[in-house]
Amino acid sequence: MHVEHVGAGGSIGAHAATVDQVMTVVSGRARVEGGDGGEAELEAGDAVHWGRGEVHRTWALTDVVATILEAPDGIEVAGAEA
Repeated sequence: MHVEHVGAGGSIGAHAATVDQVMTVVSGRARVEGGDGGEAELEAGDAVHWGRGEVHRTWALTDVVATILEAPDGIEVAGAEA
């Protein structure tokens, strides 16, 4: 697990997840896009799951602090299809 800080207007560019990941927004607002082109806005308390190999990107709409949990053996997300 690690913590990311992205300043307002900044981004984490498109990249493929090397392992399953769950990003949880701790503070701020972000927009994310998955490999299928689907987008969502996230705010504090929201999370997104990226499967191994899924291309994704993140934009900070405000200053954002997020945790990113990575697990090579997969992550089971309650209530989500993974």
